[in-house]
Amino acid sequence: MTIPFMNTELAQRLIAAERDCYVDWVRAMQAQPDNPFGIAIQTFGQATAIVCSRVPAEIWNRVFNFTPDDLALLPEIIAFYQQHNAQILLDLNPYTTPPFWEEPHMTVVLARQYGMFQAAFHQMLYGVPTQDVPPTPEHIVIKEVGAAEISDFERTYETVWGNGNEISVLVGQPNFRNYLAYIEDQPVALGVVHIKNGMASMANALTAPAMRGKGCQTALLYHRIKQAAIENCELLVSQCRPGSTSQNNQLRAGFHVAGTKAWWLLQSNVTV
Repeated sequence: MTIPFMNTELAQRLIAAERDCYVDWVRAMQAQPDNPFGIAIQTFGQATAIVCSRVPAEIWNRVFNFTPDDLALLPEIIAFYQQHNAQILLDLNPYTTPPFWEEPHMTVVLARQYGMFQAAFHQMLYGVPTQDVPPTPEHIVIKEVGAAEISDFERTYETVWGNGNEISVLVGQPNFRNYLAYIEDQPVALGVVHIKNGMASMANALTAPAMRGKGCQTALLYHRIKQAAIENCELLVSQCRPGSTSQNNQLRAGFHVAGTKAWWLLQSNVTV
């Protein structure tokens, strides 16, 4: 299948797929007894605001698909995050964010009126599923995560991030496929794909620091690309830090850059 050219309509599909992945993920977290991660989700106009008040990373407290049409709702969105004692991150994409010289001068308003600033970039990637992928290297064994692998799944996640329950909540969720890579019977890397509406989102991937450079992430990436093809997905969707090893792995696997999003924060929430 030929990879489609980027346009605004395709960008909106990629953004919607990433949003749907995060919404399904945090709803699984929210469903745990007593909502231990402090999850709240609310729609404001076209924007979807996700709060994980007990997970301090801004990536978990993000507003998806914020557009100029939603600018008048920003005070309500900020109040929503303040109500939940969480920091707001506006996830702005280049296809719907106008340049500073066009009305409503959105980025100027964000900076001058709300004290926000552009704090980081976030790469959007996309590709086409295929079953024609390289075989998994002989020294790597990939297993789908079931009940027997949950503790391995959590421990692997915790080698890089925090509470392993943040990811083990995905086991058994209908839209997620979760995989572990083993070397010499030891879990060393994980990869997650979210499948919905014909879109396959590379939801999460990491390798234990001591085991990097052994090909696990590439193997897990190809495994998920093939699974997306088996499940008749139309497109692959992913995100990463620009210029990162993750980006290089994905470009080698056939992904293309769809655009670079800008992450905006309140200056009052950042200490320099």
